[in-house]
Amino acid sequence: MGVKVPLVSKVSGNTFFGLAAVKAFDSGFPGSFFPSVNEHVISVEPDKVLWAFRAIMKAAGSKNGVILISDERRDISAMLKDKLKDEENISVLGANGYSGAGLDNAVAEWMLKVRAYAGNTLSAADSRPLVYSSLELLRACDALTGEKPVTRALVYCGGEVASPGFYDVPLGTRYNDVVEACSPLLPAGDYAVLTGNTSGDSLKDAIETDVSVPVTKDTKRIIVLPLNHTFIEKVQTPLMNMIRRISSVCSQCRLCTDMCPVYLNGGNLYPHLIVRDIAEGKAVASQWIAGANYCISCGICTAVCPSGISPMQINEFIKDIIHESGVGGVAAESTVSAQDGKADEPVPVVEMTAAARAGGTAAKANVVGYASSRKLSAEKLAERFGLSGYEGNANEPLHVPGAVHTVNGIPIAEMRLSQAGGNATSVVTTGERVAAGDLIAQGGENGEPSLHAGIAGTVSVADKERIVIVSAGE
Repeated sequence: MGVKVPLVSKVSGNTFFGLAAVKAFDSGFPGSFFPSVNEHVISVEPDKVLWAFRAIMKAAGSKNGVILISDERRDISAMLKDKLKDEENISVLGANGYSGAGLDNAVAEWMLKVRAYAGNTLSAADSRPLVYSSLELLRACDALTGEKPVTRALVYCGGEVASPGFYDVPLGTRYNDVVEACSPLLPAGDYAVLTGNTSGDSLKDAIETDVSVPVTKDTKRIIVLPLNHTFIEKVQTPLMNMIRRISSVCSQCRLCTDMCPVYLNGGNLYPHLIVRDIAEGKAVASQWIAGANYCISCGICTAVCPSGISPMQINEFIKDIIHESGVGGVAAESTVSAQDGKADEPVPVVEMTAAARAGGTAAKANVVGYASSRKLSAEKLAERFGLSGYEGNANEPLHVPGAVHTVNGIPIAEMRLSQAGGNATSVVTTGERVAAGDLIAQGGENGEPSLHAGIAGTVSVADKERIVIVSAGE
């Protein structure tokens, strides 16, 4: 049905998940700056979301279920609590918009709440959370009940447009066609879009300058920004330029660390020490640098640095090295020199030294008393990044779902097979005519979803990477 059914893809064999959670907010940067697709979904289709959640809990053997929603959405929380009043093993917990660039980055805080709710009786293995967004659960419900294939996406479009709001568009619609439906305030070629389709991996990847990129099942927002926007310029600063800037202006004020949500929750992450070691050309395996692996890419450190440095950009570079080589492996480029930008000889990568772990334990004890006073709200962070005023209707509070605009008449749709886990195989050929909803790519053996046509038309491209459909004008 075009969805990676959770019961197949994440629950298998005798694996036991003591905890299941629903994120009723948007993941990725900047999760809580703009109206949330996931909030909208759970507010208009709560019964379907809850049906799929109960099915997942049953299949996974989960003792407890938690629905996490913004503290600001008391209306949705009240509605869910009323629906769940007779169920003792599912709870609704509030998550605030602090400790990072959006609700998704308050993970450490709400996981503490979740485990407290479970009575702290779960073992480390059993307490691994099985986490889904409300949008994933809605699609899972439709797929499991055989109601309909996934052919459309719900996207919030905002920024420099005259008509910000939620738009229901065919999958494969190009970004610029979505923007045109919103009446852009900038001419073509003068804007980029902020998508947030990064899953926390790289803030730079949240910016898309190629606006012919197609909407996928993971696309939740398209925020139109001028090409010279300060946020775009900041995140696209070349890595070596940033490292040279560190060597020149970093005063080790440690504001980046004192505001870091991971550090404030007792984690082994010290951005100011990572910045110092990188500026001195030390290896990833140094006492502090390996701690970058704990960075959640929330952007707090970049927003508060008085010298215009982005510790997060450095952390993302280090994480790439660690992930590519594997913990305990050997990095191909594990040392960065601020003088010449060249990598030294490969050295072993370690997850964290004993000294750093000890430092994290001490930090947890030291920061617990003042952590709450050092949280930066999502609204303030949006202001720091120059994104204030793009939250939608200025007369409505943040997160109000609003009306959904349906977009049809799309001239061309491009379906990328990578959104199906990379294992879908085309079942159509060039020149073939398809109707909206027709199967065009078969999913893989491991539960990867199949793909269905978002529009009716003629297949102009069908290869291992994508299927392009040109509208039949119907």
